[in-house]
Amino acid sequence: MNVNGTHFEIGTIQAFLDGETTPEVSLRLTDHIAGCDECARLMADADEENAIVFSTLERELNSLVPTQRLWSRINETIEVEKASTPAWQKALAFVRASLLSPSLAAAAGILLILGIFAVWNFRTAPDVATGPTSPILESNSQINASDNGTTALAQSGSSATLNKHPRKRVNARSNPRLPTIEFR
Repeated sequence: MNVNGTHFEIGTIQAFLDGETTPEVSLRLTDHIAGCDECARLMADADEENAIVFSTLERELNSLVPTQRLWSRINETIEVEKASTPAWQKALAFVRASLLSPSLAAAAGILLILGIFAVWNFRTAPDVATGPTSPILESNSQINASDNGTTALAQSGSSATLNKHPRKRVNARSNPRLPTIEFR
């Protein structure tokens, strides 16, 4: 470590300034510099060079590498934006992300096709009461539409009267109700 047995090399002094020497070497170097003017001057020159280089590099590194304060501000901004996002946007984002999965997109497509098929079948269901189903209803169909079903069933010879409600069409979606007949 000593050059000619009396002075330390510049590499050792630089390692000391960078904090890369062992505690034993650091102790010997500090003891030697306290008594050697030439090594003290080398140490001062190296320290001055380090200060110039590190100040130049510090400006460059600080512009490229974000500080912890900047990272915390970025994280806080992200959290605030997450908290202020409406629920419908979160749900929409979830649906969009879910549909990116091929299996979920295929399942959604199949459900859509089955739903359209089911709606189409329910829409075109045949009427349940397409014609008269009993002799009383057959005679009811002979009643003139202008008297709204108030005429007695004189043609059949019965003493029954019809309810005053006109006949309604019955289909698969509504509750099938036949006209009621009251007997006296």
